[in-house]
Amino acid sequence: MQQALKTGSPKAEFEAVTFMNLEKGAILTNSLQYNFIAVPVVSKHKERAIQFLDWANQKENYDLLVYGIKDKNWEAIGDDQYKFKGDSYAWFPYVWIWNPTTDRLDASQEDATKKLNKWTADASNFTIDKLSGFTFNNAAVSNEISQYVSIESKYYSALFNGVVDPDQSWVKFKAEAAPLAKKIQVEEQKQIDAFLAKK
Repeated sequence: MQQALKTGSPKAEFEAVTFMNLEKGAILTNSLQYNFIAVPVVSKHKERAIQFLDWANQKENYDLLVYGIKDKNWEAIGDDQYKFKGDSYAWFPYVWIWNPTTDRLDASQEDATKKLNKWTADASNFTIDKLSGFTFNNAAVSNEISQYVSIESKYYSALFNGVVDPDQSWVKFKAEAAPLAKKIQVEEQKQIDAFLAKK
């Protein structure tokens, strides 16, 4: 972004800002990685898929898949950074094989951004949420969830975008949705209590 900005306006400055509290343990996490990789149970080639993932997560192979051919598409900057050469290779490892422990940092990023990326990749900087491992089973309230989603879609966009009177619309939304939300909340709390009782 900094380079693109300078191309359009050489005197312009770009500054990355974060509002994260970087004090060790201040941020809770459930340790779920949402760019996860899974082999579907219906796969006809489970072993081959796992073999590929094992191969792809070896540093040299990962570098090839993520950054392209070394010294042609990219160059290594130390052991943990890279710099692209030209724009002939698209970089989106998180779409298919992303591994934060093998990934390199973009050498063109500001030091503050690199520091933040390293900090967030270290699980010891976070506090594990007591609900880690809990998954809500919505079967008992699937009808209520369906009804709630329908009601929410009627009000949310208009409220969010400020195109309706917020006081009147909120009252209508709450009157229709609150009883459903309460049933969903009670069911989830019941499951949470059962989960915590087993810990």
